[in-house]
Amino acid sequence: MAGSLHGSKRHHAISVMRSLFRHCKKTGTIFRDPAARVRAGRQDYGVILPLQPQEIGGVPRQPGGDRRSAPERVERVAVLDEHLRA
Repeated sequence: MAGSLHGSKRHHAISVMRSLFRHCKKTGTIFRDPAARVRAGRQDYGVILPLQPQEIGGVPRQPGGDRRSAPERVERVAVLDEHLRA
């Protein structure tokens, strides 16, 4: 079963299998744990690296986006919030 899976799905399947057999052995359902020496392996995660200045592009504007300045947007939100509370 674990031979056909890869990555995190394989790691999860092996962990579940080991947990099930460990539980069965502790409760006396089976005499010997057949998955005792099965190892899931180390899960290598990628290192998060900062972007270089040339990799950073401008934030694309949405069509018909809000063209107001930040203080104008804050004021508009405050007015709408006040209106909704009334």
